[in-house]
Amino acid sequence: MLTETDPSFLYQEHEYLFHMTNLSKILKPYYEIAEHKGEMPSEDATETALFKRIEILRKQLLNNGRARRSRRSLDFLGSILKFITGVPDHDDLIEIKTILNDIIENNNKQRQINSNFEIMMKTFNIETIKQKVILQELYKELFDLTATINFAKNGNFYSAAINTDKIERILEKEQTSLPVIDILEYADTHVGRLDETFIVIYKYPVIEKKCTTYKVTPLSYR
Repeated sequence: MLTETDPSFLYQEHEYLFHMTNLSKILKPYYEIAEHKGEMPSEDATETALFKRIEILRKQLLNNGRARRSRRSLDFLGSILKFITGVPDHDDLIEIKTILNDIIENNNKQRQINSNFEIMMKTFNIETIKQKVILQELYKELFDLTATINFAKNGNFYSAAINTDKIERILEKEQTSLPVIDILEYADTHVGRLDETFIVIYKYPVIEKKCTTYKVTPLSYR
């Protein structure tokens, strides 16, 4: 007896996506607000709470708030915020470093997913936007980065942190009918750090063929 089951997807190779979050860049508005915080005539309770939450995450991500001075080389995180992340194998490491060098040296953004916060900040009018909105979006970005590291510990990805529209544009040429979320479900997730830039690396399968599969159940005769 044949029973049709969920389809299977065949692949022979992987590609890499890089989600880069530069903390020194996205924290710039926070530092500017902090510099003038004492000059505000009255403090909004929500802003104060957001400010404290951001400060907690900032200190955790930057090792108690101090920027780590190190050689300009990619450091795969062994433990940060008590979260253990995946470690790439030797072939992965060579491929990842080659692509990263191309992104950094030649400004090749073909496989880079921009930070949601950086994209949003480009749409804001800094002259008119309320600082509470900036703090809210900044806190979300830091929270998403922390959650991404936490999820990577278990080999999963945190979908709220990624710009799926950008990924869909990147994957258009691969002509896959699978949603981005389904593809990344099967991706290997690694988290690395380059100075103050956190790099989330997704190694995902390039789907070549969709197959219909069946379960065969033998039936007894007499």
